[in-house]
Amino acid sequence: MDIGQFWKLIEKTHQISHGSPEKQADLLTYELAKLSEADILSYQSILEDMVDKAYIAELWDVAFIMASDWGCSDDGFEYFRAWLVGQGQDVFEKALSDPESLVNVVDFGQETQWEVFLGVAMYAYEMSTHKDMATMPSTRHEKPRPELKGTTAKSVEEHLARFPKATAKFWKERLDEYESGQLKELENRMRPGAYSIKGFLGANESLDQVLLQDKFTLRDIPLTYESLAKGIEQILGTALKQKHELLFGNLQELRERENTSFSWPESSTIPIFSIDSLPSTEIGFLVDNKFQVFFIQWRGLQNCPWNCKQPEWGSFDFLLLNRQTGEYIIAPGLIVHLIREHHFFEGRESPYRVDPFKLAQVLELVS
Repeated sequence: MDIGQFWKLIEKTHQISHGSPEKQADLLTYELAKLSEADILSYQSILEDMVDKAYIAELWDVAFIMASDWGCSDDGFEYFRAWLVGQGQDVFEKALSDPESLVNVVDFGQETQWEVFLGVAMYAYEMSTHKDMATMPSTRHEKPRPELKGTTAKSVEEHLARFPKATAKFWKERLDEYESGQLKELENRMRPGAYSIKGFLGANESLDQVLLQDKFTLRDIPLTYESLAKGIEQILGTALKQKHELLFGNLQELRERENTSFSWPESSTIPIFSIDSLPSTEIGFLVDNKFQVFFIQWRGLQNCPWNCKQPEWGSFDFLLLNRQTGEYIIAPGLIVHLIREHHFFEGRESPYRVDPFKLAQVLELVS
């Protein structure tokens, strides 16, 4: 298969599928399965080349603006480039030279991240050869990983100013959507003195700006919300299991472990530990000989401001210390739910704010 045959196959299935990623993927799989193993491997190699060719910073910025879920992570941008290939050669080539040309192609709210498109060749290989798809020869191993061409915007304001057409189409409607009464009610629940005495947001903070800036941070790290939420969840889960076992097995030791010898600071931005002045391992709960967890238990339950069904761990705050670095975070137990379900690390003016990059450092997900 040469590149001309590749594009003919893409455009044929695109026209028939009427914008459905699943249908186009199924059609491509069926068409490829009729071909030889060599043709299937050629298809996969060309697809990888096209996805690599579109690894352009300005295109990533436009993909971010158009994304139906308010963001485009590193993986999301790969899925976006797969979607772009699936639109055909004309749309693809125009987008490389003028990313905002996609304004005339994409509708507001349209899904533009097609992970399913990347696995087509493997399914076709299995259908054609009757071999397990995992045995398909790699077409990637001799190719260098692409380097990002250009520079991405460094702030929400720069991002939107660079692409006025995309902003006007996708963000005006989205921001109007967010300016509805529903958003205002949610922000009001997050203000100090509402659902929380100290608040999830500062008195004048904008929720959408907080969410967007944190998406930028995760895109640049790059990590996912789930990886951060899961990292906290696993450590807290182990510490809480230790606490539960002591509650029913050694109440005296539990009291001693919960009697901390230091005062908790107002936020994680205040240094209280160093490698030379770590707390005793006789207090708190040690996890994997690396992390030390301290809890403050509250009488009541903290509700989620999105009014979700009462999530787990709404009745305590915790301090999570990495004993190997001296770095730590302070957060409510509710933060796992907020990060996983709402992509929310709390507002920058909230004392309960968890900076995503610092969290990644504490969990040793970044260097």
